[in-house]
Amino acid sequence: MLNINDEFIYNLKEMCRLCSVSGHEQQLLDFIFSKLPSNCCHEFDNLGNLIVKKNSANSANSNYKKILIISPIDEVGLLIKSIEPDGVLKFLNIGDIAPCALVGSVVEINGFCGVIGTIPPHLQSDSEKNTIPSIENMFIDLGARNQKQAEAKVNLGDVATFKPNFVRFGENRISAKSINSKIGCAIQLWLLQNLNECEFYCAFLTKSKVSSAGAATIANLVKPDIAIILNSFEEQLENKKSNFKLTLNPATNKTIFYNATKIANQNNMVFEFEAANYVHKMEQLIMQTQTGVKTLNLSVPCRLINSQCSNLSLNHSLQTLAFLENLIPTLTKKII
Repeated sequence: MLNINDEFIYNLKEMCRLCSVSGHEQQLLDFIFSKLPSNCCHEFDNLGNLIVKKNSANSANSNYKKILIISPIDEVGLLIKSIEPDGVLKFLNIGDIAPCALVGSVVEINGFCGVIGTIPPHLQSDSEKNTIPSIENMFIDLGARNQKQAEAKVNLGDVATFKPNFVRFGENRISAKSINSKIGCAIQLWLLQNLNECEFYCAFLTKSKVSSAGAATIANLVKPDIAIILNSFEEQLENKKSNFKLTLNPATNKTIFYNATKIANQNNMVFEFEAANYVHKMEQLIMQTQTGVKTLNLSVPCRLINSQCSNLSLNHSLQTLAFLENLIPTLTKKII
């Protein structure tokens, strides 16, 4: 396994600190751009996705296939829909957030902190006490005394994100807000900085929590032969030793899939296999571009996805990174 890399951890920590709520990813994009090595070139498409090409000494070899790694970079958040007379904020969710994960959470809006609250227990009806509060009954308390004080800090349409945190605990685990949305970014950035033997593309997908459309624009722009879709999945405690998951569905290219499992087994990597009878929307959009794109689904295990205390194993993440470092050069060969 790779040694724990200080630069990898630093990049991941900085990414978790930054706001990248869907449609508001510019801070994170600026950070990624600032870290790109000199042997990379980049462009943005009209939807704001960042596409980076890693050049290599062998880039002129016509026998090499074009590989694209694509990972979402946006996180869930809250959209302010009203400022109430008593100064609290009503909101909508951006992305899939479990209401039970919201009450009591600390959020940031425009640099100001707020706490998510709901109707207090002593004012709830018997039926309300036995159900999870709905988002419609929640509010953000900024500590403002009235609407005017709140309007001095927040405008309608502003977004709130969980307050940044980055905690190391247990057996090399990391907890941070929406870390499941940032781990793919950190892995891609490390590959761009350190994998120099072959040419490949990395795409940082924006707005994925609300739409998969950006995946199609990226694929049309890059025109890859093979796309690796890097995402996260909810880790089950009974499978906590699994470093990553490979998914086999009816559209999966069997040659690429079996090559991936071979690489993992040759390197003694513990991974999880999932068979699915459906194809995810993002994968469908990528597959349909040009004359068709071969795909591979790779996921990193995380717990409490899309919450203030999402967490993962650093060891699992580094194993996933090592797997890709070994896999990508084999996929560039014409025989795949």
